[in-house]
Amino acid sequence: GTDPVLARIRALLAKAESTPYEAEAVAFTAKATELMTRHAIDAALLAGSGAEEPVMVRIAVDAPYVAAKSLLLQTVAHHTRCRTVFRPAVEMSTVVGFPTDVAGTEVMFTSLLVQAQRALAEAARSAPPGTRVRSQSYRSSFLAGFTQRIGERLAETNRAVETEVEAADRRALPALRSRRLAVDEAVEAQFGELVKSRARPVSDAS
Repeated sequence: GTDPVLARIRALLAKAESTPYEAEAVAFTAKATELMTRHAIDAALLAGSGAEEPVMVRIAVDAPYVAAKSLLLQTVAHHTRCRTVFRPAVEMSTVVGFPTDVAGTEVMFTSLLVQAQRALAEAARSAPPGTRVRSQSYRSSFLAGFTQRIGERLAETNRAVETEVEAADRRALPALRSRRLAVDEAVEAQFGELVKSRARPVSDAS
């Protein structure tokens, strides 16, 4: 059946996408992240060791701005306890993680792409005269900045949840660490040696 927690996460992200106010979008996204992390901790504690295995899901990273979007997906996946392997030749990323986290990564990434487009349109409206808001460098640089801010907010939300949960149950963080290790092992078994690449530097300061 449908995961009720995932349904609540989708509903929160839908609100984040539809609000014209950035502060509200941030608050709804943070609440969705908090729910996701609590759900992951519950799953880790419930499953114990070996009861559940990491899964792999392929996600298309559509042009334009494939590099910037793949970095956003990687950032979301990292803070949702998953890993991504991007194949530029086919513009496709494989997300590796436990089922709940992979599903969370998918819905969060999809929502953030919508939120980024709204934020980009708003930034373009308020940009200083002479700014080339429709240029590829401006839009790609905007997505890079958006990704960095999102990464910081996801990390901040996760730290707060983990601190609170650890105080209540000291098994929680070791259970999450064990799952991260299982994800790393799944990536290594499936893909072997991977090449890390640096993101392109931001080329439009505005």
